[in-house]
Amino acid sequence: MKLLVLVSAIALCTTISCKKEVKTDEKINSVEVKKNNQPWPASKFSSSLTSENRLTVFLYGQGEEYIAIQLNQPERTGIITEFNAVYLNLVGGDVIIDNHLIDKDKPHQLEITAFDVKSKQIAGKFSFTLKREERFAKSSGEQSNDFSGNFNIEYNKR
Repeated sequence: MKLLVLVSAIALCTTISCKKEVKTDEKINSVEVKKNNQPWPASKFSSSLTSENRLTVFLYGQGEEYIAIQLNQPERTGIITEFNAVYLNLVGGDVIIDNHLIDKDKPHQLEITAFDVKSKQIAGKFSFTLKREERFAKSSGEQSNDFSGNFNIEYNKR
């Protein structure tokens, strides 16, 4: 009888200690972006961390539209105001036909909500205004765009 109670207690302790909390609201390798409060379809994304500890997150839109967010020292969580962001529209993969840079006169924020070196995963949310670069200012269309969104992606270490 004592043996049965001991085995049952060990089994119960093992079961309780092996439970892992599963967060169903977090999607790994997911990105959501809004441009001027309208969904901006990010068809794919990638991210890389250089040996200089510079992280770049690339978001690929329709056609050859791209957003790149770049920051230094990403291994801490919290709000970051010193980062770069750019929106590019290309033709043929290498000819820039439109370019927007971060508007430092408007509020801009990047918050890293999770950074895991072991699983090479980074999560965060952002909001910023990108202003058309002067050399493209004569082009028709919007002169600035507000972008906001979140990401939870794996990064490659280079």
